[in-house]
Amino acid sequence: MSDPGRPTVQSVQKAVAARFRFPVEMMRNPSRKREYAHPRQLAMALARDLTGLSLPQIGRMFNRDHTTVICAIKRTNWRNEHKADHRRHFDELRAELIYADNWKSILATQIQACMAVGLFLHALGAY
Repeated sequence: MSDPGRPTVQSVQKAVAARFRFPVEMMRNPSRKREYAHPRQLAMALARDLTGLSLPQIGRMFNRDHTTVICAIKRTNWRNEHKADHRRHFDELRAELIYADNWKSILATQIQACMAVGLFLHALGAY
Protein backbone atom coordinates (compact mmCIF):
# COMPACT_ATOMS: atom_id res chain seq x y z
CA MET A 1 0.00 0.00 0.00
CA SER A 2 1.32 3.49 -0.80
CA ASP A 3 1.92 6.27 1.70
CA PRO A 4 -0.84 8.79 2.48
CA GLY A 5 -0.55 11.84 0.27
CA ARG A 6 1.14 9.91 -2.52
CA PRO A 7 -0.62 8.94 -5.73
CA THR A 8 -1.82 5.35 -5.96
CA VAL A 9 -1.15 2.97 -8.81
CA GLN A 10 -4.86 3.19 -9.64
CA SER A 11 -4.69 6.98 -9.92
CA VAL A 12 -1.62 6.67 -12.17
CA GLN A 13 -3.42 4.13 -14.35
CA LYS A 14 -6.51 6.34 -14.61
CA ALA A 15 -4.52 9.46 -15.48
CA VAL A 16 -2.45 7.72 -18.17
CA ALA A 17 -5.48 5.96 -19.67
CA ALA A 18 -7.35 9.27 -19.80
CA ARG A 19 -4.38 11.03 -21.42
CA PHE A 20 -4.12 8.38 -24.14
CA ARG A 21 -7.91 7.97 -24.45
CA PHE A 22 -8.42 4.30 -23.75
CA PRO A 23 -10.21 2.33 -21.02
CA VAL A 24 -8.28 1.96 -17.78
CA GLU A 25 -8.87 -1.80 -17.97
CA MET A 26 -6.28 -1.93 -20.78
CA MET A 27 -3.59 -1.22 -18.17
CA ARG A 28 -4.08 -4.77 -16.87
CA ASN A 29 -4.86 -6.32 -20.26
CA PRO A 30 -2.33 -8.74 -21.80
CA SER A 31 -2.40 -6.87 -25.13
CA ARG A 32 1.01 -5.96 -26.54
CA LYS A 33 -0.33 -3.48 -29.09
CA ARG A 34 1.84 -0.37 -29.12
CA GLU A 35 -1.15 1.90 -28.51
CA TYR A 36 -1.54 0.23 -25.10
CA ALA A 37 1.97 -1.02 -24.35
CA HIS A 38 3.75 2.35 -24.49
CA PRO A 39 1.28 4.13 -22.20
CA ARG A 40 1.28 1.10 -19.89
CA GLN A 41 5.08 1.30 -19.68
CA LEU A 42 4.83 5.01 -18.96
CA ALA A 43 2.31 4.28 -16.20
CA MET A 44 4.60 1.68 -14.65
CA ALA A 45 7.50 4.13 -14.60
CA LEU A 46 5.31 6.84 -13.06
CA ALA A 47 4.00 4.36 -10.48
CA ARG A 48 7.56 3.47 -9.50
CA ASP A 49 8.54 7.13 -9.30
CA LEU A 50 5.51 8.35 -7.35
CA THR A 51 4.06 5.57 -5.21
CA GLY A 52 6.99 4.18 -3.25
CA LEU A 53 5.84 0.64 -4.02
CA SER A 54 8.18 -2.23 -4.86
CA LEU A 55 8.59 -3.58 -8.38
CA PRO A 56 6.61 -6.77 -7.60
CA GLN A 57 3.78 -4.72 -6.06
CA ILE A 58 3.58 -2.49 -9.14
CA GLY A 59 3.77 -5.51 -11.44
CA ARG A 60 0.80 -7.14 -9.72
CA MET A 61 -1.29 -3.99 -10.28
CA PHE A 62 -0.63 -4.32 -14.03
CA ASN A 63 -0.93 -8.16 -14.20
CA ARG A 64 2.82 -8.31 -14.92
CA ASP A 65 5.89 -9.48 -13.05
CA HIS A 66 8.65 -7.28 -11.66
CA THR A 67 10.97 -7.86 -14.63
CA THR A 68 8.37 -6.34 -16.93
CA VAL A 69 8.27 -3.28 -14.68
CA ILE A 70 12.08 -3.00 -14.87
CA CYS A 71 11.93 -3.16 -18.66
CA ALA A 72 9.11 -0.57 -18.73
CA ILE A 73 11.16 1.83 -16.59
CA LYS A 74 14.22 1.43 -18.82
CA ARG A 75 12.20 1.98 -21.99
CA THR A 76 10.44 4.99 -20.51
CA ASN A 77 13.74 6.52 -19.42
CA TRP A 78 15.15 6.02 -22.93
CA ARG A 79 12.07 7.57 -24.54
CA ASN A 80 12.22 10.49 -22.10
CA GLU A 81 15.82 11.17 -23.14
CA HIS A 82 15.27 10.82 -26.89
CA LYS A 83 11.67 11.85 -27.58
CA ALA A 84 10.46 15.29 -26.55
CA ASP A 85 6.76 14.46 -26.86
CA HIS A 86 7.18 11.44 -24.60
CA ARG A 87 9.08 13.54 -22.04
CA ARG A 88 6.29 16.14 -22.14
CA HIS A 89 3.63 13.49 -21.45
CA PHE A 90 5.72 12.08 -18.58
CA ASP A 91 6.33 15.49 -16.98
CA GLU A 92 2.74 16.67 -17.37
CA LEU A 93 1.28 13.45 -15.96
CA ARG A 94 3.77 13.47 -13.08
CA ALA A 95 2.83 17.03 -12.15
CA GLU A 96 -0.88 16.27 -12.50
CA LEU A 97 -0.58 13.28 -10.20
CA ILE A 98 1.57 15.03 -7.60
CA TYR A 99 -0.69 18.05 -7.34
CA ALA A 100 -4.06 16.31 -7.80
CA ASP A 101 -4.72 15.95 -4.08
CA ASN A 102 -2.67 18.96 -3.00
CA TRP A 103 -5.00 21.43 -4.69
CA LYS A 104 -7.89 20.18 -2.55
CA SER A 105 -6.05 20.89 0.70
CA ILE A 106 -4.82 24.24 -0.60
CA LEU A 107 -8.36 25.21 -1.60
CA ALA A 108 -9.75 24.14 1.78
CA THR A 109 -7.12 26.23 3.56
CA GLN A 110 -7.94 29.25 1.40
CA ILE A 111 -11.67 28.87 2.05
CA GLN A 112 -11.07 28.66 5.79
CA ALA A 113 -8.91 31.79 5.66
CA CYS A 114 -11.57 33.69 3.71
CA MET A 115 -14.26 32.60 6.14
CA ALA A 116 -12.12 33.74 9.08
CA VAL A 117 -11.57 37.15 7.47
CA GLY A 118 -15.29 37.41 6.75
CA LEU A 119 -16.19 36.58 10.35
CA PHE A 120 -13.64 39.07 11.61
CA LEU A 121 -14.97 41.84 9.37
CA HIS A 122 -18.54 40.97 10.32
CA ALA A 123 -17.63 41.17 14.02
CA LEU A 124 -16.15 44.62 13.41
CA GLY A 125 -19.31 45.70 11.64
CA ALA A 126 -17.36 46.40 8.48
CA TYR A 127 -19.01 43.65 6.51
